[in-house]
Amino acid sequence: MIKNESDIRVIKTRRAIKAAFAALIEEKDLEKITVSELANRAEINKGTFYLHYKDIYDLHYSYMSDIIEDFLDGITFYDLFFENPKAFLAKLMIYYKKRQDEYPGLALNSRGNQAPILFADIMRKELYKTKRIEKNELNDTAIEFIVFATIGIMIRHTPAEANIAAIGDVASKVIAALFKEKD
Repeated sequence: MIKNESDIRVIKTRRAIKAAFAALIEEKDLEKITVSELANRAEINKGTFYLHYKDIYDLHYSYMSDIIEDFLDGITFYDLFFENPKAFLAKLMIYYKKRQDEYPGLALNSRGNQAPILFADIMRKELYKTKRIEKNELNDTAIEFIVFATIGIMIRHTPAEANIAAIGDVASKVIAALFKEKD
């Protein structure tokens, strides 16, 4: 693997690889993308690809991490998760639906997609940053439980058709039951 991540050649090569990957993932399933095809599209050789990534799945993970981190960087309302889960969920669903077209790879329900796991990992990190709860295994699991339930709702319903009030009431009860704020 490449050691000098700040080298402009490394940055340009990874940008070319990810741009080629973004185009290919729109055309076909992840499992059908080959390193040869990707290398051709990125105008690099296969050896160069393997200097940067172990395989297509490693690239996919890196690509999705970039997309989700960028997407979630725009969320400024993490405190609402604890204070007003109903408002948090409504804002999150609207934010997701509004920005979804900017991030075609963020389809949370596509097969083989690691987006929900990455989404949960980043949300967990951001919720811990609020310092409202202690970082521990129980809270890790509770956050994943809430995030995966939220992702399921986001996949199934648009903000207009979702019963935000009912979903928010359930989320409020679950969050209150699962999380005890730090003293």
